Amino acid sequence: MSTRAIIRIESEEPDFKNRSIYCHGDGYPEFLGRFLVGLVARLPMMDVNHPVRKPGGKLYWKASVFQALDRNPYLFCPNASYEPDKIACVIIGELWRMQYLGTYLTDRIPEEEIEKDWTDIEHVYVIKTPRYLSQGKPTLTWKELKDGEKKQYYEEHSMGELIQAIREERKRR
Repeated sequence: MSTRAIIRIESEEPDFKNRSIYCHGDGYPEFLGRFLVGLVARLPMMDVNHPVRKPGGKLYWKASVFQALDRNPYLFCPNASYEPDKIACVIIGELWRMQYLGTYLTDRIPEEEIEKDWTDIEHVYVIKTPRYLSQGKPTLTWKELKDGEKKQYYEEHSMGELIQAIREERKRR
């Protein structure tokens, strides 16, 4: 049986449409959660417009952009730190590059499915993006499906709790 998940990308910017990505399998924290923790941490480094890439920022080079491209191990994607469309493209592209092909854009909303008494989505990962690049970095939360008295609901966890769940699972192995 597959562990299905939804990755939701939400923006504080009213002009941007929120995006959701369906993942057919391996949606548990040790795989998809671990991948997203790393990706959310790297998003500002991928973004050529993010303040960390500007003079005085963590990744600023005095060399030309082309020399920087040769040295940088990260994908370059302008505005990927706060535009849901671009984050969705980066996520799907990175997962497909890893041969994880069971992922695509979707309009499914698992919380609404629970209200109708049915969902097969076990994990929901929510990436919230700042309104502007200068307002910070994207954040990640994790919702885990619970079953309480025949009524399913999602229990929300912070990124720190997600990292702790990943570590605990790795210790069990």
